[in-house]
Amino acid sequence: GKLYGTTTGMGAPAGMPSIFSFDITTNGLAIRATIPQSEYASCGYPPCYSYSQTRSSLTQASNGIFYGTTIGGGVNGKGSVFSFNPSTDSFSTIYSFSDGYAGYGYVSPNGRLAVGPNGLLYGTTGQGGVNSRGSIFSLDTETNEVSTLYSFSNGAGYSDIPGWNADGAGPRAGLTLGADGIFYGSTHDGGLYDGGTIFSFDINSDTLSSLYSLDMPSSGRERGWR
Repeated sequence: GKLYGTTTGMGAPAGMPSIFSFDITTNGLAIRATIPQSEYASCGYPPCYSYSQTRSSLTQASNGIFYGTTIGGGVNGKGSVFSFNPSTDSFSTIYSFSDGYAGYGYVSPNGRLAVGPNGLLYGTTGQGGVNSRGSIFSLDTETNEVSTLYSFSNGAGYSDIPGWNADGAGPRAGLTLGADGIFYGSTHDGGLYDGGTIFSFDINSDTLSSLYSLDMPSSGRERGWR
Protein backbone atom coordinates (compact mmCIF):
# COMPACT_ATOMS: atom_id res chain seq x y z
CA GLY A 1 0.00 0.00 0.00
CA LYS A 2 0.92 3.63 -0.42
CA LEU A 3 0.38 6.74 1.65
CA TYR A 4 -0.09 10.14 -0.02
CA GLY A 5 0.83 13.61 1.16
CA THR A 6 1.86 17.12 0.14
CA THR A 7 4.96 19.26 0.53
CA THR A 8 5.29 23.04 0.60
CA GLY A 9 8.30 22.69 -1.69
CA MET A 10 10.10 19.63 -3.08
CA GLY A 11 8.92 19.10 -6.62
CA ALA A 12 10.49 19.88 -9.98
CA PRO A 13 11.44 22.61 -10.71
CA ALA A 14 13.18 22.81 -7.34
CA GLY A 15 11.14 24.34 -4.57
CA MET A 16 7.72 23.79 -6.13
CA PRO A 17 5.01 22.30 -3.88
CA SER A 18 4.31 18.69 -4.69
CA ILE A 19 2.23 15.59 -4.07
CA PHE A 20 4.16 12.49 -3.06
CA SER A 21 3.52 8.85 -2.28
CA PHE A 22 5.26 6.66 0.29
CA ASP A 23 5.38 2.91 -0.17
CA ILE A 24 5.06 1.31 3.26
CA THR A 25 6.51 -1.98 1.96
CA THR A 26 9.70 -0.64 0.40
CA ASN A 27 9.93 2.67 2.30
CA GLY A 28 10.28 4.36 -1.07
CA LEU A 29 9.15 7.93 -1.66
CA ALA A 30 8.15 9.25 -5.09
CA ILE A 31 7.09 12.70 -6.27
CA ARG A 32 3.85 12.10 -8.14
CA ALA A 33 2.84 15.62 -9.23
CA THR A 34 3.99 19.22 -8.97
CA ILE A 35 1.54 21.89 -7.86
CA PRO A 36 1.93 24.74 -10.35
CA GLN A 37 2.41 28.39 -9.43
CA SER A 38 -0.10 30.67 -11.11
CA GLU A 39 0.28 33.96 -12.92
CA TYR A 40 -2.50 36.50 -12.76
CA ALA A 41 -3.00 39.88 -14.31
CA SER A 42 -3.73 42.20 -11.39
CA CYS A 43 -3.42 42.50 -7.64
CA GLY A 44 -3.75 45.13 -4.94
CA TYR A 45 -0.07 46.01 -4.94
CA PRO A 46 2.97 45.14 -7.11
CA PRO A 47 4.55 42.80 -7.81
CA CYS A 48 1.79 40.40 -8.77
CA TYR A 49 2.68 36.83 -7.91
CA SER A 50 1.03 33.74 -6.53
CA TYR A 51 2.55 31.15 -4.23
CA SER A 52 0.52 27.94 -4.34
CA GLN A 53 1.48 26.67 -0.90
CA THR A 54 -0.21 23.64 0.64
CA ARG A 55 -0.78 23.60 4.39
CA SER A 56 -3.02 20.60 4.75
CA SER A 57 -3.11 16.92 3.93
CA LEU A 58 -5.12 15.26 1.17
CA THR A 59 -8.63 13.86 1.46
CA GLN A 60 -9.65 10.82 -0.60
CA ALA A 61 -13.28 10.84 -1.74
CA SER A 62 -15.44 7.82 -2.52
CA ASN A 63 -14.44 8.10 -6.19
CA GLY A 64 -10.82 7.27 -5.26
CA ILE A 65 -9.56 10.75 -6.16
CA PHE A 66 -7.66 12.91 -3.68
CA TYR A 67 -8.65 16.52 -3.02
CA GLY A 68 -6.75 19.35 -1.36
CA THR A 69 -6.32 23.12 -1.15
CA THR A 70 -3.64 25.78 -1.64
CA ILE A 71 -3.52 29.08 0.23
CA GLY A 72 -2.36 30.93 -2.91
CA GLY A 73 -2.47 30.07 -6.58
CA GLY A 74 -5.43 29.50 -8.82
CA VAL A 75 -6.28 31.83 -11.67
CA ASN A 76 -6.88 34.70 -9.22
CA GLY A 77 -3.85 34.10 -7.02
CA LYS A 78 -6.02 33.79 -3.91
CA GLY A 79 -6.13 30.05 -3.31
CA SER A 80 -7.58 26.98 -4.95
CA VAL A 81 -9.14 23.55 -4.59
CA PHE A 82 -7.44 20.81 -6.58
CA SER A 83 -7.84 17.13 -7.39
CA PHE A 84 -5.23 14.42 -7.86
CA ASN A 85 -5.88 11.06 -9.49
CA PRO A 86 -3.41 8.48 -8.12
CA SER A 87 -4.13 6.10 -11.00
CA THR A 88 -2.90 8.54 -13.65
CA ASP A 89 -0.86 11.01 -11.53
CA SER A 90 -2.99 13.80 -12.99
CA PHE A 91 -3.34 17.10 -11.14
CA SER A 92 -6.19 19.54 -11.82
CA THR A 93 -7.14 22.88 -10.33
CA ILE A 94 -10.91 22.60 -10.09
CA TYR A 95 -11.79 25.85 -8.33
CA SER A 96 -10.08 29.22 -7.88
CA PHE A 97 -11.15 31.49 -5.03
CA SER A 98 -11.83 35.08 -6.00
CA ASP A 99 -12.87 36.93 -2.83
CA GLY A 100 -10.50 38.41 -0.27
CA TYR A 101 -9.39 41.63 1.36
CA ALA A 102 -10.13 44.58 -0.95
CA GLY A 103 -9.20 42.59 -4.05
CA TYR A 104 -5.86 41.28 -2.81
CA GLY A 105 -4.52 38.84 -0.27
CA TYR A 106 -4.98 35.11 0.02
CA VAL A 107 -8.35 33.59 0.86
CA SER A 108 -6.34 30.95 2.74
CA PRO A 109 -8.16 27.62 2.70
CA ASN A 110 -5.80 26.10 5.29
CA GLY A 111 -7.39 23.03 6.81
CA ARG A 112 -7.93 19.53 5.48
CA LEU A 113 -11.18 18.90 3.60
CA ALA A 114 -13.65 16.74 5.53
CA VAL A 115 -16.05 14.17 4.06
CA GLY A 116 -19.68 14.83 4.96
CA PRO A 117 -22.36 12.20 5.53
CA ASN A 118 -23.89 13.25 2.19
CA GLY A 119 -20.66 12.56 0.26
CA LEU A 120 -19.76 16.24 -0.20
CA LEU A 121 -16.42 17.62 1.00
CA TYR A 122 -16.38 20.54 3.43
CA GLY A 123 -13.69 23.07 4.25
CA THR A 124 -12.95 26.51 5.67
CA THR A 125 -11.13 29.63 4.51
CA GLY A 126 -9.27 31.95 6.85
CA GLN A 127 -10.24 34.98 4.80
CA GLY A 128 -12.77 35.33 2.02
CA GLY A 129 -16.52 35.07 2.19
CA VAL A 130 -18.76 38.09 1.71
CA ASN A 131 -17.11 39.89 4.65
CA SER A 132 -13.49 38.80 4.01
CA ARG A 133 -13.48 37.23 7.50
CA GLY A 134 -13.52 33.58 6.50
CA SER A 135 -16.07 31.09 5.26
CA ILE A 136 -17.30 27.50 5.23
CA PHE A 137 -17.65 25.89 1.81
CA SER A 138 -18.63 22.58 0.25
CA LEU A 139 -17.29 20.72 -2.79
CA ASP A 140 -19.41 18.38 -4.90
CA THR A 141 -16.92 15.86 -6.31
CA GLU A 142 -19.33 14.80 -9.06
CA THR A 143 -19.68 18.28 -10.55
CA ASN A 144 -16.56 19.98 -9.05
CA GLU A 145 -18.90 22.73 -7.85
CA VAL A 146 -17.78 24.76 -4.82
CA SER A 147 -20.46 26.56 -2.80
CA THR A 148 -19.95 29.08 -0.01
CA LEU A 149 -22.32 27.99 2.77
CA TYR A 150 -21.46 30.46 5.52
CA SER A 151 -19.53 33.72 5.77
CA PHE A 152 -18.24 34.81 9.16
CA SER A 153 -19.47 38.25 10.15
CA ASN A 154 -17.58 41.51 9.80
CA GLY A 155 -15.57 43.27 12.48
CA ALA A 156 -13.15 40.61 13.71
CA GLY A 157 -9.71 41.12 15.08
CA TYR A 158 -10.25 44.08 17.40
CA SER A 159 -10.01 43.11 21.06
CA ASP A 160 -10.96 46.63 22.17
CA ILE A 161 -14.49 46.00 20.86
CA PRO A 162 -15.52 42.78 22.63
CA GLY A 163 -18.48 40.85 21.28
CA TRP A 164 -18.47 42.66 17.94
CA ASN A 165 -17.91 39.39 16.13
CA ALA A 166 -19.70 36.80 18.24
CA ASP A 167 -19.61 34.03 15.61
CA GLY A 168 -15.82 34.23 15.31
CA ALA A 169 -13.60 34.85 12.30
CA GLY A 170 -10.54 33.57 10.52
CA PRO A 171 -10.66 29.77 10.95
CA ARG A 172 -7.23 28.23 10.47
CA ALA A 173 -8.24 24.60 10.82
CA GLY A 174 -10.60 22.29 8.98
CA LEU A 175 -13.86 20.82 10.21
CA THR A 176 -14.41 17.64 12.24
CA LEU A 177 -17.54 15.54 11.81
CA GLY A 178 -19.14 14.52 15.09
CA ALA A 179 -21.08 11.33 15.77
CA ASP A 180 -24.23 13.47 15.70
CA GLY A 181 -23.67 14.34 12.02
CA ILE A 182 -22.72 17.94 12.90
CA PHE A 183 -19.40 19.52 11.96
CA TYR A 184 -17.29 21.22 14.61
CA GLY A 185 -14.50 23.74 14.17
CA SER A 186 -12.68 26.72 15.63
CA THR A 187 -11.70 30.26 14.67
CA HIS A 188 -8.55 32.24 15.34
CA ASP A 189 -10.28 35.58 15.96
CA GLY A 190 -13.62 36.93 17.07
CA GLY A 191 -15.94 35.69 19.76
CA LEU A 192 -16.97 37.59 22.87
CA TYR A 193 -13.34 38.32 23.82
CA ASP A 194 -11.69 38.26 20.36
CA GLY A 195 -9.69 35.20 21.35
CA GLY A 196 -11.36 32.84 18.89
CA THR A 197 -14.34 30.51 19.13
CA ILE A 198 -15.41 26.89 19.02
CA PHE A 199 -18.45 26.41 16.80
CA SER A 200 -20.76 23.83 15.29
CA PHE A 201 -22.12 23.81 11.75
CA ASP A 202 -25.25 21.95 10.66
CA ILE A 203 -25.05 21.08 6.94
CA ASN A 204 -28.79 20.36 6.80
CA SER A 205 -29.66 23.99 7.51
CA ASP A 206 -26.27 25.71 6.91
CA THR A 207 -26.55 27.00 10.47
CA LEU A 208 -23.51 27.97 12.52
CA SER A 209 -23.70 28.06 16.32
CA SER A 210 -20.97 29.62 18.44
CA LEU A 211 -20.44 27.23 21.36
CA TYR A 212 -17.57 28.78 23.28
CA SER A 213 -15.58 32.03 23.20
CA LEU A 214 -11.90 31.81 24.11
CA ASP A 215 -10.57 34.48 26.44
CA MET A 216 -7.04 35.45 25.41
CA PRO A 217 -5.68 36.22 28.92
CA SER A 218 -6.77 32.83 30.28
CA SER A 219 -6.99 30.38 27.40
CA GLY A 220 -5.24 32.08 24.48
CA ARG A 221 -6.18 32.11 20.84
CA GLU A 222 -7.17 28.97 18.96
CA ARG A 223 -4.10 27.67 17.13
CA GLY A 224 -5.39 24.59 15.31
CA TRP A 225 -4.07 24.01 11.80
CA ARG A 226 -5.56 20.68 10.71
